[in-house]
Amino acid sequence: LQDVDLGEKRLHIQRNLNEVRGYFEFDTTKSGRSRLISIPEFLIPLLKSHMEGKASDSLIFQTPSGICHQDPLV
Repeated sequence: LQDVDLGEKRLHIQRNLNEVRGYFEFDTTKSGRSRLISIPEFLIPLLKSHMEGKASDSLIFQTPSGICHQDPLV
């Protein structure tokens, strides 16, 4: 959640999460550079509701036990 700025309506993409031999590891982005992405206005209330009560170091989309979703459609 630390990469989400709802007030400025943007995501700061600065890392990539990969599964390596059954474990998740953060790595650099494919391009090796960070970037900012605008969040559309209609997503702000949905993200705000979804993020409510989560720790600042949580992933946006994770299972209830706090691990990364492995379903590519999530």
